[in-house]
Amino acid sequence: MNNSTTSTVSQQVRDAFNFGIQKLPLSGPDNLSTPVYGLFRDDTGDFVGSNGVTKRYTPHTTEDVCALVDACAEVVGMESCKLSTHWNNGHFVTIQPSKEYRQAVIGTKDSIWPRFILSAGFDKVAYKGSMGFWRDNCRNMQELRSLSSTHFSFRHTSSLTGKISDLISKFERLAGSWDKMLETIRNMQDTTMSWDDLIAEVYPVNEDATDRQKSNRDATIAAIERRINREAGELGYAALQSHGNRTITAWQALTGVQGHYQHNATFRGIGSNRTASGYRTGMEHILRANNAPQVRQVERLAVSLAA
Repeated sequence: MNNSTTSTVSQQVRDAFNFGIQKLPLSGPDNLSTPVYGLFRDDTGDFVGSNGVTKRYTPHTTEDVCALVDACAEVVGMESCKLSTHWNNGHFVTIQPSKEYRQAVIGTKDSIWPRFILSAGFDKVAYKGSMGFWRDNCRNMQELRSLSSTHFSFRHTSSLTGKISDLISKFERLAGSWDKMLETIRNMQDTTMSWDDLIAEVYPVNEDATDRQKSNRDATIAAIERRINREAGELGYAALQSHGNRTITAWQALTGVQGHYQHNATFRGIGSNRTASGYRTGMEHILRANNAPQVRQVERLAVSLAA
């Protein structure tokens, strides 16, 4: 292992997450003792998570996150990579390999490249690693969770600092999933689907919906269609017709819906945070978009069609 490289990477993680998590007992009325404990940041005092924990629970530490990142660094070579960190009731780290990993989906205009996404939360499944992709044209970052080879998870039971070899093996298997992801994405681009059938399944019309709810639904669909056609013009794809035979590729459907939720949809609790060019590339928007039920549903449909 390149100790100088991993030391630099670990220090970036320590600088970003320069606080610990305390487990403190929670009291009932009149300070009555309870068997429940809460997790709190030791710098701000903020409560972490949404539930209490038991006395036996031991939260992971920043050093455990460093062990995850060091193992990934050993696999992908951090000398030419970039690392980004994010905190939201847990530790999130994304690792961007060098641009030599960029691959064209079709021609030379639509290109993607891998992203390693690591998370360490304070829940029953503490550690997660996944292989996602960054799409240059729309600056989307997305996972294909329907592909089992592109992610792993395991519980926190003890310190990870002495388990680097096992973690490296996990990331080697994860890195090996890139070819499968590329194959699936290119199959999506070769697979057409009915846009109207997709809309009926993902955005069904609720007979009890109010006029405002129906209007919001129609506005969302129209915004996604504009995004799909704008990208079609930029990348040389066939445009989605306004009537008649409304078919598009599974890849266009997936990136159109995910791109809408990352860059245009409104999420409670976070602001716009757009870049000067109008994109929203912050990790919070990416996480919310990838967890949106509509995005998850379209992904499952697109991957199943491309299988």
